[in-house]
Amino acid sequence: MRLAPDNVISYAFRVLARFQKGDLNGAAEDFIEAIRLQPDNASAYFNLGLTLASKGDIEGALINYDEAIRLKSDFTEAYNYRGVIRNHKNLLRGAIDDWQRYLDLGGTQHAKVTEWIADARKKL
Repeated sequence: MRLAPDNVISYAFRVLARFQKGDLNGAAEDFIEAIRLQPDNASAYFNLGLTLASKGDIEGALINYDEAIRLKSDFTEAYNYRGVIRNHKNLLRGAIDDWQRYLDLGGTQHAKVTEWIADARKKL
């Protein structure tokens, strides 16, 4: 990173290495730095959300999924994962809406997500 501290791609490669080593804190730091360098990078927000969720920071994950969707309104996987978080938080209508949007955008896990929607509707 000393050679190219402003290169977002450098952070992306280091994130992969940190994930492989199980260094979620370091991975989160690199995503935060990538976002500082490219604040309109929806993928960086999404991946920071995944990292935070893996660390158990559900609120932080939700905030980053929200931002990824704000930046890229057709980000299918962000809708899917935000739906999972909302379901976990018992925000069932929001989860159903997110999963339906995921399906409407052509998400590939149709059977599984359709089942999740049906399960959430039963809980309402």
